[in-house]
Amino acid sequence: MKLTAPDAEVVIIGGGPAGAATATPLAQAGRKVIICEARDFRQSQPNNLGTGEVLSPGAQVELEKLGLPCQGAAWRLDDFDRLRQYWTTGQTTVQRLPGKLRYWQTERGEFDRCLLDFAAAKGVEVLKGHRVSGVVHAIEQGPVTGVTLQGSSITELRSRVVVDASGRRSPLLARLNLKEPETEFQRMALVCFFSEVPQTIAGEWEQHFLGRGNTTLNGSRMRDGLYRFTLETDITMREQFKHLHRPLDLFLAILELVRPALVARFTQATPLSYATAFTPVGYRVSRPVQAGLVLVGDTTGYLDPATGQGIEFALRTARLAGRAIEEAFKKGDFSAEAFTLYQVGLEKEIARARRDLRLYLRLTRRERLLRTLGQIGPLRAIAVRRLVRPRPAIKI
Repeated sequence: MKLTAPDAEVVIIGGGPAGAATATPLAQAGRKVIICEARDFRQSQPNNLGTGEVLSPGAQVELEKLGLPCQGAAWRLDDFDRLRQYWTTGQTTVQRLPGKLRYWQTERGEFDRCLLDFAAAKGVEVLKGHRVSGVVHAIEQGPVTGVTLQGSSITELRSRVVVDASGRRSPLLARLNLKEPETEFQRMALVCFFSEVPQTIAGEWEQHFLGRGNTTLNGSRMRDGLYRFTLETDITMREQFKHLHRPLDLFLAILELVRPALVARFTQATPLSYATAFTPVGYRVSRPVQAGLVLVGDTTGYLDPATGQGIEFALRTARLAGRAIEEAFKKGDFSAEAFTLYQVGLEKEIARARRDLRLYLRLTRRERLLRTLGQIGPLRAIAVRRLVRPRPAIKI
């Protein structure tokens, strides 16, 4: 592939929501931006589902700010506006989301492709099938001035700013020794897809509180012929099933242990070949900015998928990063200190996400509190409203 220009003002690693949302406003401001995306999107693949992400009401607000057309988009699957919860007492409740709020279920690969096409239409140069292997420093341990690529005719790209938006599997986190365990949220998630699951109701999100190991089961119908369920549990549960390696086998074994009555429902279901597992879920990052380098989205740290705000977090941090980078260009300063305001905004975003997750885990870990929520509708409504309503933007 021939590159139209050898260098850029900004090189972004990763073309997911964080990368595309950082790139688009910078290109609209006249910056030369290149996104390096390892996927080529030339054919449909099972992992286009990602982990079956949903777009929270807050994420929908961010997409509107970005200007992405969403109505009738190919990546939008079923919406849901009701929460069906199964409590440890055996009680079942159905809660409609406040106002007219809905969650959008997505085919993640198609969503990412749409965001990249949108970024390209706004002037971003997108290099699909280009995998970044490392960063370039002006001098040893000095400012980051570009990236190196592997498996490509382009071996190096130089830039004033590098943005790492490549997520949980970022190659730079390990290379730069930035990743630290998040001891407070040591969780395991098992995501399984099915072509049908008996008793699943369209337009609803199921949430089962299973007790032992702080285990929850969440899921829904994504569209006709596609269902996604995620089993989350404390990481210590893995020790009991060291002999199991396939996500579906582990999913069923833990379910058999904590709630045998549910197992039949999933053994009668028809599993799809694609499944995923990640453990431990949580980690944090010690330095989200360096001279010439800005980390965005899940690359800045990851907590837990339970609250359904992962894409929202990526989009919100991308908006903050884009503004900070544009200010750095106006001042001609790309030192770590130049991105201090972004780091402050990021820390506020992480604190909010951490607070939401603490609330969620507090509910799931305390049997008495769970019983109270299951029995008192107004209190349950307050908890749901707290988690799903769009939050005010953090300004920097």
